[in-house]
Amino acid sequence: MGKKIQFSLIYRDMWQSSGKFQPHKDQLVRIAPVFIEMGCFARVETNGGAFEQVNLLAGENPNESVRAYTRILHEAGIKTHMLDRGLNALRMYPVPDDVRAMMYRVKHAQGVDITRLFDGLNDIRNIAPALKWAKEGGMTPQGTLCITTSPIHTIEYYCKLADEEIAAGAEELCLKDMAGIGQPVFLGELTRRIKGEAPGHSPGVPRALRSRSFHGLHAGGCQERHRHSRCCHRTAVMGQGPSRRHLRTEHAEECRLRRSGHQHGRLHEGTRHDPGVHR
Repeated sequence: MGKKIQFSLIYRDMWQSSGKFQPHKDQLVRIAPVFIEMGCFARVETNGGAFEQVNLLAGENPNESVRAYTRILHEAGIKTHMLDRGLNALRMYPVPDDVRAMMYRVKHAQGVDITRLFDGLNDIRNIAPALKWAKEGGMTPQGTLCITTSPIHTIEYYCKLADEEIAAGAEELCLKDMAGIGQPVFLGELTRRIKGEAPGHSPGVPRALRSRSFHGLHAGGCQERHRHSRCCHRTAVMGQGPSRRHLRTEHAEECRLRRSGHQHGRLHEGTRHDPGVHR
């Protein structure tokens, strides 16, 4: 039986995106119905770090943009989430605790459902308080494991961090592979243990994969995690996904079909892009 996989759309990336594009409020309001019409997204990242800073650089009020954008998505039953830099909140430097705690109440009131809370050094001291404040503010706190490759960043290291984040209140976990260097088999085994299939490891919680396709490993990581788990993959539409950034939604769908028992995907069948290999 195939596993249920949710797609989470990313439609921003500041100067990080291939097109170096950040939509303005009027563009977000126009594109949101298109995402709904596509019918494949369970979540959309609507705001947070980088996103709201670029709104400010464009002379817009990010609070107004968030309200307008999330309202349309909520009416269609799509959840919204934001990027949260932990100790730095939505900025590039440390923010006082009282401001961080208040931020979650404000963002929830603006229509944001989930906060993806990460610390680049995986320091639980910066993560745990924010998980608590997010939950108190009415949001779903999503803990994050920042993935890298080194002698100390073992599966046991990440399982211990996952346990600590769950104990601190994380209701979901995200494997955040910002450099796109996560080894597929490593990610698959880590997912299996977090899922709770391995004795003595973290209880099952919803999981998400957030990666960038810098080095060609991302697609393999998606497939390995799909094999072990029902999860949520973060993808980008065709124009902003290829080469240096996020996995294309089209590619992710092809992977899902293959892993669900299909001999081949059907994404382009009957179109001018159909390679005809299944005929």
